Amino acid sequence: MGLVDRAGPGIEEQADRVAEAACELADAAAGSGCAAADDVLVAIDTLSAALAQIGPEWARHWPR
Repeated sequence: MGLVDRAGPGIEEQADRVAEAACELADAAAGSGCAAADDVLVAIDTLSAALAQIGPEWARHWPR
């Protein structure tokens, strides 16, 4: 069973918004140096923790 098959109400929409925000973050951080990299790593860490809460099998797939 895939992640989408198990997602609760509103999860898919939230994930879509996060993906769009990640693209915007990548564009904004490009060429901005170490300070931006630290902020991006915090965002990645937060998403990784969310995957780990779903289950360890998902945390192992991050990053793809």
